Amino acid sequence: MGGMAAVCDTYVTKGMLEYNHQRKTTRTKRHKKEEKTMTDMNKINPEELEGVAGGVSIGQTATVTGLTGGYLAIRTAPAADYNNEINHTGLKNGDKVQVTGGTVMGTTFGGGKAAYTWIFAPKYGISGYVNSAFIK
Repeated sequence: MGGMAAVCDTYVTKGMLEYNHQRKTTRTKRHKKEEKTMTDMNKINPEELEGVAGGVSIGQTATVTGLTGGYLAIRTAPAADYNNEINHTGLKNGDKVQVTGGTVMGTTFGGGKAAYTWIFAPKYGISGYVNSAFIK
């Protein structure tokens, strides 16, 4: 009878090891997939890269251009939201800004993605994010 219990214990132990190995492998695959998804979210594709800061580098002076009406808002965060506008009169075509910081991806009013660059606007004496598509 003792032999039978040993065989049964071995079988249960082997089964548990197989179960644990399969569970660990599945969990590892799921985590790798989640990591890949998070990594992909932070990548900028070539089309987006061309529009980032309009090709303007930190330290350069850029000109506001391409506005068809209204103004280019200076924002506290890289997202299109009326509540994060620093100056509600904004920048107009032809205004000069200094690119003083990097470019990050943010959101547009429609929920899409857009690049935002940290600038200093001498006209108002303030710094903030602007939609990079409108500075060259």
